[in-house]
Amino acid sequence: PSFGEPQTLSVQDVQTHLLDHLQVESYRISRQGDEPDEEYAPFFEGNMSYEEGEEAFLWVKAKKV
Repeated sequence: PSFGEPQTLSVQDVQTHLLDHLQVESYRISRQGDEPDEEYAPFFEGNMSYEEGEEAFLWVKAKKV
């Protein structure tokens, strides 16, 4: 970690400041993996389980309008 990282963004921050200005094609949230070297594993394994409030990854495919 450094002074500028890691950053924490709420889903509302991302929606308001970024996604409201794009055409969203895909929007998914996945929990983080349990091991540091497998933190993206739930996404690649198709495990999109997530409970609001826990740390997670937001996966968005979008394009400019």
